[in-house]
Amino acid sequence: MKLMCIAPEKVEKSVLIVPAGIAKETKLKAMLSAAYPMMKYLNTKDEEWLKKVLLPMAIEENRIGEADIEMLKYSVEHVGMGARFPSVVKAKDLQRFNAPALIIVTEYDRMFPSKKILAKAKKMIPNLKTHMLKGQGQMFTLSDDDIDMIVRFINE
Repeated sequence: MKLMCIAPEKVEKSVLIVPAGIAKETKLKAMLSAAYPMMKYLNTKDEEWLKKVLLPMAIEENRIGEADIEMLKYSVEHVGMGARFPSVVKAKDLQRFNAPALIIVTEYDRMFPSKKILAKAKKMIPNLKTHMLKGQGQMFTLSDDDIDMIVRFINE
């Protein structure tokens, strides 16, 4: 997103998958969904609470794998997780960008809501295609069809 703003002439095409820099949910709302289970994990070290932290992003528990839990666990215990969100790009920042762009959003992303992203992106990016990953949240899977669609877009 930043390159699209700073040097749009360098971007031939853009594929933005669940982009964080267009719109976001309020910090309070996003943080509340994870705050209680995170505090419980920090107090108990019970990994079941980490699953509860991830569930709003995964939508279904079966999408949360051991690797997801381990990554969150090590991030919390060794890296630290700040409450900072990516900065949001303004329409004026993208006024020189006119290359084709594809934005892929997920239907149930609570941090970066698809309706807000698509509404704002359609106003800011003139040559825009969009795609919704139905039934998925911030933790998502691209199907073979999704990947083929991305490749076709890039090769157009």
